[in-house]
Amino acid sequence: IAAPLLAGDGSPRGAVATLLDITSRRREERAQQLLAEVTAALNSSLDVAQTLSAVAHMAVPALADCCLVDLLGEHGALERVELVTSNPGRDAELLELARRYPPPLDADVHSIARAIRSRRTVLVREVTPGARRDVARDAGHLAYLDAIGAISLVSAPLVAHGAVLGALTFCFCGSGRRYDEGDVDLIRSLADRAALAVVNARLYESAQRELERSARAEADVSRWASIFRHAGWGVLIGDATATRLEAVNPAFARMHGFEPDELVGRPILDLVAAECREAIAEHVEIARERDRVVFETRHVTRDGAEFPVLMDLTAIRNDDGTVACFAANVQDLTERERAEHQVRQAQKMEALGRLAGGVAHDFNNILMAIMGFADYLVESIDPADERRVDAEEIRKAAERAAALTGQLLAFGRPQPVRPGITDLNRAVRDMELMLRSVLGERVRLVTRLRPEIGGVAADRGQLEQVVMNLALNARDAMPAGGRLEIWTDEAELDREESYRTTGLEIPSGRYVLLRVRDTGHGMPPDVRARIFEPFYSTRNSSQNSGLGLSVVYGIVTQSRGFLWVDSEPGQGTTFTICLPRASGRLLPSAAMPQAAAPGGTETILVVEDEETVRTLASRVLSDAGYGVIRAADGAEAFNVVNDGERVDLVLTDVVMPRMSGVELADRLAKIRPDLPVVFMSGYTGTELVPGVQAATHFLQKPFAAESLLGRIRAVLDAAAGRVPDGHRSHNTGAEVPIMSAPDHTPERKN
Repeated sequence: IAAPLLAGDGSPRGAVATLLDITSRRREERAQQLLAEVTAALNSSLDVAQTLSAVAHMAVPALADCCLVDLLGEHGALERVELVTSNPGRDAELLELARRYPPPLDADVHSIARAIRSRRTVLVREVTPGARRDVARDAGHLAYLDAIGAISLVSAPLVAHGAVLGALTFCFCGSGRRYDEGDVDLIRSLADRAALAVVNARLYESAQRELERSARAEADVSRWASIFRHAGWGVLIGDATATRLEAVNPAFARMHGFEPDELVGRPILDLVAAECREAIAEHVEIARERDRVVFETRHVTRDGAEFPVLMDLTAIRNDDGTVACFAANVQDLTERERAEHQVRQAQKMEALGRLAGGVAHDFNNILMAIMGFADYLVESIDPADERRVDAEEIRKAAERAAALTGQLLAFGRPQPVRPGITDLNRAVRDMELMLRSVLGERVRLVTRLRPEIGGVAADRGQLEQVVMNLALNARDAMPAGGRLEIWTDEAELDREESYRTTGLEIPSGRYVLLRVRDTGHGMPPDVRARIFEPFYSTRNSSQNSGLGLSVVYGIVTQSRGFLWVDSEPGQGTTFTICLPRASGRLLPSAAMPQAAAPGGTETILVVEDEETVRTLASRVLSDAGYGVIRAADGAEAFNVVNDGERVDLVLTDVVMPRMSGVELADRLAKIRPDLPVVFMSGYTGTELVPGVQAATHFLQKPFAAESLLGRIRAVLDAAAGRVPDGHRSHNTGAEVPIMSAPDHTPERKN
């Protein structure tokens, strides 16, 4: 502060000045300015990293040549989070080195460790090279400390609300300055403000995490609520006593015939079948003890109808372990039960079919002998002799027995058919007169045939048998008379919709429908479930054989069709038959001309293990002029041919001991590829090797003598390469193979 020194006359004589050292004031002003800037920076951010980075950058170069920031981690170890120097180009490299050597908190010579342990600011006025060597843990650590080059430092702990968060360290390096006590106060103030800012930032981050967690929790609740509402399986929540419903989802309500609101507060046992309620109580106790139990039971709908369910019951507990409520997933098992029933029914039919096939084989052999020798008996008796009528009745009885065998097999075995494009409308119209006669005057027949419904790939004779059997069944269901309706229709079916309405897995496509409806007494569910079983009947044995509906089932299944029945007591019965619509043209049916029964002079090898059938076939062929060699099985027949015996054709049974007919044909093809083979068998369907039954050189037992002779002649003529014309001379031309084993005939592998 300077002022002039004046003389008495006012002239200047000099000046006087006072000098005041304002270093402390200037330092204080700079400190206050720095604190204000730091405070503003800290208050402008709620991010911990940004907060500490702002403090470090403001300290350099105003308060330090280098600023280090360390924070205590979750496990109590220090982590260097920021390093700022007066040379920014080296900061990243030095920070990477610093993170390799975090300050050990138990080191007495380390200023940062001392500041954190003591919660006091540590001033090191002079850092010597020896001090750096004392702190260094290895050569790499010493190189890092030398790179920093601190010559004076202050470490201040970050303390807020009684907790140590880390430390701020300020270093003078290349500037040559030293810290004193005045700097310590400023650094302590900075550290306190930074600590509060860190706390606030962490609180903010914690709040943000909590908000995010709450948002996720709300989203989860919303998602689970949506799943609860839209799930396809039923869900219920019961109270802690498992006696009342607290909540149900729409699927659970729908399967019981209610709306969800109608079930809230309702007793759980109201929805359980009476016979299952005691077991439910036992399962609740198991869930209370073991937390979870899975079991099957039966529920009831609003209308009282029972249905099977699978329940997955869980006890939901409070934090103290007490049961808060019970939750259960409930799955409707109606479709599974229906599918299991269908599988059992199919297995039952398959087993009965196998039994019938075995019986039919022996029975057909017996019938063939009866029919054949009855024919001989008829021919040997004078037409005027009364005994001839008796012989003819024997023949007719055998034919009826053969027809009964065919019906027995129809329900469980694919039968040889003549598939063609059949007009279902024409078949029904052609049967009307016969049906009216069979039904009698008390039953009114009404037909409703939709025009141009298209054809079906099925045997017409079998379809007529289906219509007749259903009509007879309807007649028996209306002893006092009634009305029988036969409808035909065409429909485009969807697989899923068909399953929902009929319980059958009908492939999607176009179908022709045949419905036969009567106004009879109808059927209860237990009877309806068994009507397609063979020999099952609710009527006395004098009315029918119990095979009618079994035959219908077998024919429809064999024709790749589907069959279901709708019936209620007192409401009549409707049978619906669904057959795939054929894509070919409908052709008028024509009767096959009956061929004559020619004979010949060739040599036939008859191979049959049943002696009676072997004798009969040999006699028929001998009487027609053929030479006959007999063999009891395939092995004997092979030896006959292999030994060079003259054989022009082999007539062989299919199923025989030691060597089957198919195996015989296979072995003969290797030594005599020109030798034709004709198969015969009392078995049908799947008991035979695929392709044998469909072949033109197959005879189904029992067969007539004319059929045998006609087939033998046709095969011999074809082998000789000539058109059958009744010529019976032995064929001497080159022969072509007609039959070998299926495995060696590519044309028959389909």
